[in-house]
Amino acid sequence: MHSLDAIATARDDLSRAEQALHDSVRRARVEGCTWQEVADVLGVTRQAAFKRFGHPTDPETGSVMETVPPIDLASLVRDVVADLGAGDFGRLRSRMTQAFSRQLTAGLVAQVWSDVLGSYGDPVSALAVTCHAPTGGRLGDGPVVGPAVGRVELRHEHGELLLKVQVNRNGRITGLVIRPSSAQETWPL
Repeated sequence: MHSLDAIATARDDLSRAEQALHDSVRRARVEGCTWQEVADVLGVTRQAAFKRFGHPTDPETGSVMETVPPIDLASLVRDVVADLGAGDFGRLRSRMTQAFSRQLTAGLVAQVWSDVLGSYGDPVSALAVTCHAPTGGRLGDGPVVGPAVGRVELRHEHGELLLKVQVNRNGRITGLVIRPSSAQETWPL
C-alpha cells in the first residue's frame, strides 16, 4: 500500500471511530447515563464531555442550540505545514473559509512560499504545535473549541520561521501568517 493511501485509510478509520464514539455517547445519554459517568469512561472532566458531545438547550426557546465538535488544531496545523511543503496550495485553500480563500489565492500562496524557500531554504523540521486563543492566551493540549490560533516554529536550512494558523469555530482557516521567528510576536494574528 502506498504511504499516502495508508494516510487516507487511517483518516477514514479515525472519522468512523469518531462517529461511533458520538453515537455511543448519545445512546448512553438516552439510556439515562449522566455526564459524569460519560466523563469517567472517557477520562475527562464532566464539562469537557458535555462540551464535546452535549447539545445545550436554549432556555428561552427550548430548542437545541447549535454546537460544533472541538477542533484538533495541532493536526490541522501539521496538515497546513505538509500542504506547504508539498506545494499543494489547492488543498491548503480547501481548508479555508470561502471569504479567506478568495483573498489568499493559490498564486499568492505559491509566491509567498517561493519567497520563503528562496530566503530560508528548504524546510528541515517543525517544532510542536501550541494552541492559543485569538488574543494569545495559551490553550491546553488536545482538541479546542474555536476560534483559536495554532502556532508552530518551522526550521529551515537558513533560519527559523513562525507559522500561525487561525481557525473559526468550525475549524476553517480564517488567517495565516508566516514570519521570521526573531520578529516581535503580535496578537491577534
